[in-house]
This record gives sequence, C-alpha cells and structure tokens, in this order.
Amino acid sequence: MRTQQTVLFDGSQPNDTQATPIFSLLHEVLLQKTNKVKVIKLYNINLTLCTSCFHCFFKTPGQCRNRNDMGAELLKIILNSSTIVLFTPVVFGGYSSDLKKLIDRFLPIVLPFFKKVDKETHHPLRYSTFPHIIGIGVHPHPTKELSNCFKTLVGRNALNLPPSHYSTEVINSTSYFPQEVRKKFQDVLARTEKLPLYKDINLLLQENNPSFKKVTKKNKLC
Repeated sequence: MRTQQTVLFDGSQPNDTQATPIFSLLHEVLLQKTNKVKVIKLYNINLTLCTSCFHCFFKTPGQCRNRNDMGAELLKIILNSSTIVLFTPVVFGGYSSDLKKLIDRFLPIVLPFFKKVDKETHHPLRYSTFPHIIGIGVHPHPTKELSNCFKTLVGRNALNLPPSHYSTEVINSTSYFPQEVRKKFQDVLARTEKLPLYKDINLLLQENNPSFKKVTKKNKLC
C-alpha cells in the first residue's frame, strides 16, 4: 500500500563538505513538511550497474535478474512512497555516479511496449502510480546553462515515468545563505513543473547559450 512517506536519496559522498550542510538543510525542511522522511545514502548501498540485458522486460518481468544487491528493495520503497527527492552534486549537467546507478535501475518499472506522449515515443508505466519526483542539484558555480541542463534531465526522467510529476532546483554550494536556500526548498516542494517535451528542449538548453547547436532530426538528443 502506498504511503505518504518521502524518500530522500543522497547521491553525494560523505567527504563532500560543500554538499553536506545543504543536504542537512533540505532534510530539515522536509521534516517540517512531513514527519515521514526516509533517508537513503547511496554510497552505503550495494547497487550494481544496469547491464541493459532487458531480462526485466521479457525473462523476469518487473524484476532485475540481479538479486544479490539492494535494487529490488529500493524500487519497492520508491513505489510505496508519495515523493522521492534526488539530492546530488551536478556532474557534467547530470547526476552523480551513485544516483545515476539508481536511475538506471528504474527500468523494471516500465513495460516493454510503446505509447505516444504528445508525438513522442515512451514506455508505459508498469504500475498505476509513481511518486512525485524532486531533483535537487548542488554545484559550486552553477551557470544558467548547467542549471537548465540538470533541470531538463530531471524533467525528461519524470516524463519517462508517467504519471509522475516533478520539480527541481540547483543550489550554489559555495555562495549561499541558509534562509535563501530554505525558501528555495520550500518553493520547490510546493510546486509542480511542466514536463519538458521534445519541442521544449531547444528553448531550455539554448537559453543564454548562443553556442548551443539546435536539435534537428540529424542531431537528436539521446
């Protein structure tokens, strides 16, 4: 049975002195919103890489063939929660390696069929619901382009897990004021953002970046 539990995934490392105070503040704000917050620090979790074998599609539907790690247990926790918060240093505009491993292991959640979402092709969800996704990125010098790239990635991942909703924010880890960041966290927890469709990607990634090459049929984003 799905609960109102919020799961906070920490994709940072324990020696990350810039991310740690921001994570603590985020945890505090979440506890003010709900007293059901489960913290999972991914660097402590035995989680292997997805090998894209697609056993979870055809041979063991809905289950990864690797039963020797925490992958199945984490998916069970996620599917029984109302909100998942993905906290991560922003690495090349994306997730940390620990969080990326978790995202890749979401594959058993979708079905091996296809459906159209506003002229895009996506997999339908295996289950009827999926938690609200909140992506919190941390970077020492977040530019507009980097922030847009991270936010677009979170949105596109949410689009691959319908009917999920999402919101996202990027925090400057070297120059921030706790009260200002607290307000950003409160805002991101309260809002739901429009899912970034293919037609929106050029605008999101090209904003304030004249060197960005427009996506065409010959130059598609993966």
